[in-house]
Amino acid sequence: MQLLDAITNTANFYHHTRKTKEDYVNTVTHFFENYYGGKDNQNPTILDKSIQDIKKDQNNFALDIQEGLKSYPNDKYTLTCRLEQLIFYLNLKNNFTLTDTLLENFKHKDKNERLLKILKYLHTGEKSRQDIAENFGISDRALASDLKTLQDGFDFMGSNMQIRKLERGKNTYTSMIHPIFLALNTEEIYSMTVGLKLLSYGTVFEESMNRVADKIYKQLSDHATQIADSHTDGEKVTFNDGTLDFIGTYSLMQQSRTPFAYYLKEPIPCKVTYLQNGKEAEVIGTLHLDEGGYDRVVVQADGVGIDVYMDDVVNICRAADHYPMKYKNK
Repeated sequence: MQLLDAITNTANFYHHTRKTKEDYVNTVTHFFENYYGGKDNQNPTILDKSIQDIKKDQNNFALDIQEGLKSYPNDKYTLTCRLEQLIFYLNLKNNFTLTDTLLENFKHKDKNERLLKILKYLHTGEKSRQDIAENFGISDRALASDLKTLQDGFDFMGSNMQIRKLERGKNTYTSMIHPIFLALNTEEIYSMTVGLKLLSYGTVFEESMNRVADKIYKQLSDHATQIADSHTDGEKVTFNDGTLDFIGTYSLMQQSRTPFAYYLKEPIPCKVTYLQNGKEAEVIGTLHLDEGGYDRVVVQADGVGIDVYMDDVVNICRAADHYPMKYKNK
């Protein structure tokens, strides 16, 4: 069986009318004849190649599909969906092992969807303009427009997101943002708004979990908002429905007096000022969760640690790297 036969079989497997089957075969064969491998490496004879031979070199087959999509000038979304059907069919019927997410970055219906995917991509580390353009298969003009939108600030579902601007002398971009937009039922909405605030109340996660709940609340419909509002009590459960601009973790650390979650997420040396027998004391080390409860932390360094209740903490701030652990009464 040749690739062209597999394309025809895929059309028969997924589509039920003669017209949709013909459209599928015409679109996919046109792609393999004119774009497979990219503009400079076209291989129209791929359609006549046996499935077994293609299976032996699946990695290059996948890469050449991606290169072809990058150079494809028309509706990438529709083509990508059809190529995904072919990939699924080859995996199912011919025991290929191509990944389900192979073409994910090409599958965006509009600019907003692409911007969200670019944000996630930049969250993995610094990327050059060429990296971004190649990964998403977009032109320099579209890339310039996307980057300007992201640098100016991108509003989506009540949240404002912005990527870090270029460092001087470095033609790279990065993002501290990882957008997550959840499809929730009413039970889950209740759990992710009211539940988060109640469960985190009086714990070291209270500040950060409140921000998460507020961001979810901001996206809710009037009906869902009423569900959450019916359980507010003015103390443990209140919601901020104002503008929720994205704030990076370092900026939050600077704004908050006791940014527990910032120092718990990774072992960053910090100085903790806390009350001990009615007097302020200081300890320098790394923050860890206390197995005794989430209303306290352990400050530890060089195998030595002390338990500190969050209500006794006056301030937490960054300490110099490799700073020796100290105890100091004021």
